[in-house]
Amino acid sequence: MIPLRDCVSINPQEAELFVVSSHRLFDLACKTRDRVTQAVVFINESTVPLGDPTVDELLDDEEFRQLISTLGVGVDLSSFWGSMSDALFDLRKLRYGKILLLADDGPTAARVRDQLITWFFLYFHPVLENGHVFDFAERPSDEISPADFEERFMRHTRLTLRGIVLGETLSETLSLN
Repeated sequence: MIPLRDCVSINPQEAELFVVSSHRLFDLACKTRDRVTQAVVFINESTVPLGDPTVDELLDDEEFRQLISTLGVGVDLSSFWGSMSDALFDLRKLRYGKILLLADDGPTAARVRDQLITWFFLYFHPVLENGHVFDFAERPSDEISPADFEERFMRHTRLTLRGIVLGETLSETLSLN
């Protein structure tokens, strides 16, 4: 497991988390990030089945545990335990105001991205519902230079972000799985 490259800021309003799904993007993001406000975490393809995993399958998965500890909010297991799980999730503890999903242009990266969106929908629903999760409309090419990567994906001038929200956008995204 590749550790989280955290940011210095502890203010969720300014802290951003880039969730990347390839070693190449992880390296580029780490080299070009603003260490004060931008954190980077690498999430690889998980072994958790997308269909109907058990709690044990979820919590035994290294990638899922990495996401739980990185976000800091716990996990919403209401689909398993109903309202008893409310004590396991606290949106006020969210470390990052923006969670940005960044994937390569390939089938494995697309599966990881779809899996992350599914996890947010099922187990981190309030994070998604409150507009904290974003996706890049554009995918970085294999030939992108660090300078171009920094300008197009890491700076606040980026215009390619799409909010992943409940409703049509999410339904369309999830139906592509």
